[in-house]
Amino acid sequence: MKKIVYQMTLHIALFARWSELDPKAALAAVPGFSGTPLSSMLRSLSTTAVAQGWMEADPRGLLEALTARNNELQKIDESLVPSIARLDPGLAEEFLKLYPAHTAPIRRLEYLLATDPDNFVENAKKLIAGIEQPEGAPMNVRMKAEQYASRVLSAMDPERALAEAAKHMNDEGISTALPKLNKKNPAESLAWLKQQRPEVQNR
Repeated sequence: MKKIVYQMTLHIALFARWSELDPKAALAAVPGFSGTPLSSMLRSLSTTAVAQGWMEADPRGLLEALTARNNELQKIDESLVPSIARLDPGLAEEFLKLYPAHTAPIRRLEYLLATDPDNFVENAKKLIAGIEQPEGAPMNVRMKAEQYASRVLSAMDPERALAEAAKHMNDEGISTALPKLNKKNPAESLAWLKQQRPEVQNR
């Protein structure tokens, strides 16, 4: 198992470096899918490595490739958005336009977190308030955005996250933030719980 992990790590590093030098050739060399879970994972990781290396060397070129709807690059890891935002916020705005309506709000929240973490909560509230459900979307887009923002706030400020979740009777928000606060300050989390209404305590 260790040997496989080592080989995959080396493989991914090779593709990332190759794509910095010649991204199109690196993408063309991504291994094919042979029908096994391992080959599928290797193909996905290799494609992401190519995109990451391409982004570091030529983000504008990567944007053009994505705009051309390259079938391979459409499967890239969506974590590219915050990475690009840190490198070039203006270019990240262009990348955001490539995402479908039902995933774009989450990607924009990632962008806000990467570019302005101090004002993330206020900016996220404004963004979420303006979300409209796209026709035919396979999920509740506003709810997904709220869940993402709640997780981020729980990591940044569990006390505030708990207050927001309790105010709106948000079960998932409470269950996410309370363990964070308990890890940070067990006494404070217990005190918070004791102060809550019975319906909150019993959830």
